[in-house]
Amino acid sequence: MEDRGSGTIVNITSLATLFPLPYMPIYNAGKSALSSFTQSMELESRTVKWIDFRLGDVKTNFNKSAPRQNIEVQTESMKSAWVQIEKQLDESPEPVVVAEQILKKVYRRKSGRFYGGGFFQARIAPILGSLFFNSIIQKILNIRYSLKI
Repeated sequence: MEDRGSGTIVNITSLATLFPLPYMPIYNAGKSALSSFTQSMELESRTVKWIDFRLGDVKTNFNKSAPRQNIEVQTESMKSAWVQIEKQLDESPEPVVVAEQILKKVYRRKSGRFYGGGFFQARIAPILGSLFFNSIIQKILNIRYSLKI
């Protein structure tokens, strides 16, 4: 693409780069690393466009494939967090909506960080993430997921 002088690479990262999901540290770390990699490549590339698409929840079977402890050994905190995560997924936009959001960004032919998913996750959450200190975000996440840590 560099030799040709054009192209766009879209890396699907996650809103979890700002608001990590409880009990999913490998997922959070992987998405954060990919986001950082994408931003680094954006700095270095002069012709290829790099998009860090930070996706919120999407109504998929993600939770069914996400590794988690057997229900018998989960703490109450883990159980309540998974209930909230599943509720978020059930209330999220369908994959086709997100695919349209991604294509709109690709057609603009601009590099950068973009957010997708439902209205709150795509528009409001990124603003809140930049306004609040990490300690406040941690308290919000503890309340959101009923974490008793």
